[in-house]
Amino acid sequence: MDPHKKEQISSIFLFLFSAFICFFSYKLSIGSIHNPNAGFFPFYLGIILGLLSISNFTKTITRKKPVIETIKILDTDINWKNIMITVVVLFSYPLLLKILGFPVSTFLFTVIFLRFINPQRWWVVFGAGGAVAIIFYFVFQYWLQIQFPSGIFGV
Repeated sequence: MDPHKKEQISSIFLFLFSAFICFFSYKLSIGSIHNPNAGFFPFYLGIILGLLSISNFTKTITRKKPVIETIKILDTDINWKNIMITVVVLFSYPLLLKILGFPVSTFLFTVIFLRFINPQRWWVVFGAGGAVAIIFYFVFQYWLQIQFPSGIFGV
């Protein structure tokens, strides 16, 4: 099947899926911006998904063939090592969350991805890992007031 057709079909599917999301989230009651109900976020996320799928559909109609051929060449190279590291890290993160706590687990999660999936310099890895852990800790713990397991370090 032509890559143009595949992308058009996936865009149509995503548009229909977004309509499904909007319909059922509207049935849940949207509420208002000052008093959102259960369907508020899914409804507007469904609208965004629908707009993006329409945009992608129109791009596939107007896109020229050489762009698709370039993407097709890049699509054949699969890095199984990165896929396995990603799967292991994603499944171990919730387990480490209970043992090490949120900040330490998030730091390790970020460090592993920045160093092994897309290799960066060590100072970038530790700087970004620390910044992500600290920012996310304050956002979730203090701003959103979500309680995470404290872990062995008590943080």
